[in-house]
Amino acid sequence: MTQSAWLLLAAAFLSVAMAIAFVVAERSGRSGFIDAIWSLATGSAAAVLATIPDGGEVLPRQWLAAALMAAWTLRLAGHIGAR
Repeated sequence: MTQSAWLLLAAAFLSVAMAIAFVVAERSGRSGFIDAIWSLATGSAAAVLATIPDGGEVLPRQWLAAALMAAWTLRLAGHIGAR
């Protein structure tokens, strides 16, 4: 897959995730969890996109970047979700 295709896939994933969160918020009348969903979806997409090889194999620094993004995403979503 090309990098452009990965970006389009990530954009589609983010759109679907936020559309589902919107529908759930509208039906339940509660919207406090939207920020937590946004941080989880965005961070997950960023972590996956960080591991896309640039012509060769995935470099150790890409794995490190993905791991740091995942850790930060979980921390942020947990913090926001607990409020």
